[in-house]
Amino acid sequence: MTAANGALAGIILSVGGGLYDVHTPLGTLRCTLRGRLRKELAASPERGVLAPGQRVRVQRIDAATGVIEDVERRPEEGALARARGVRRQVLVANLDQVVFVFAVREPSPRFDLLDRYLVIAEDADVPAALCFNKIDLGQPPEIAQAIEGYRRLGYPVVLSSARGGAGLAELRRLFEGKISALAGPSGVGKSSLLNALEPGLAARVGPLTAEGAGRHTTTSVHLYPFDGGYVADTPGARWVYAWQLDRDRLPALFPEMRPLLGDCRFDDCRHLDEPGCAIRSAVERADIAPQRYESYRRLCQELAQRER
Repeated sequence: MTAANGALAGIILSVGGGLYDVHTPLGTLRCTLRGRLRKELAASPERGVLAPGQRVRVQRIDAATGVIEDVERRPEEGALARARGVRRQVLVANLDQVVFVFAVREPSPRFDLLDRYLVIAEDADVPAALCFNKIDLGQPPEIAQAIEGYRRLGYPVVLSSARGGAGLAELRRLFEGKISALAGPSGVGKSSLLNALEPGLAARVGPLTAEGAGRHTTTSVHLYPFDGGYVADTPGARWVYAWQLDRDRLPALFPEMRPLLGDCRFDDCRHLDEPGCAIRSAVERADIAPQRYESYRRLCQELAQRER
């Protein structure tokens, strides 16, 4: 799409060294910032850092290069971020969704990590979907029960098998026309899923699987065109731990707790050991899964220690 002044609408795919790869209707252009825009962004809270996923307008110089003239949306919207020193670094902006991938076996899913992922997505106001891979290996009953609990909370759930093809059509529909980030621990089959959806896609999203021995090596984010939308790799789980959560806001980031907020005996209830707590009563009635409540308690303790 071309604006009246000849500028092209585009989306930033990657950022590095003061250069921006921007996907436009005429192809991907390697771009710099217009001086006026650079000065404007330098005065912003984000210190002028643009992120993949941001929609921009580009003046084309030649078949391969251009200049970013304007930014349509600021990076705070639909963004995943992490701390970098004392400031917030946006990893990817304008997300339509983040898809968390876990395996049902080999390795068994860590639901405490998944809950942490989901809390961060809720805090960023980015819709989350779940993909549980390797169902060809069979689902232990307790895993199937836990997965069904997430479905009841309203999270879209896809059960997939890269090897057998189960769930691939559903995954494709999930990605179609959207800006999506893919995240999850190593060994769950993310690269196999991407290759099953489109041969060679995992090679382009190479850093996504560059994780070993618990160390996540991806330090930047790239978007890749896919099925009328875009899919992004993310820097492992680092962003899950890095950006500050508000402890007072934490209960509202658990969907099953939201309807009960305000029903406790004390207005300042932390939902930990206080008498008359509506949340703890719901756990005792099994209206809230004990595993989810334990994830809440761990995060509360972690945030309390950080505040000291």
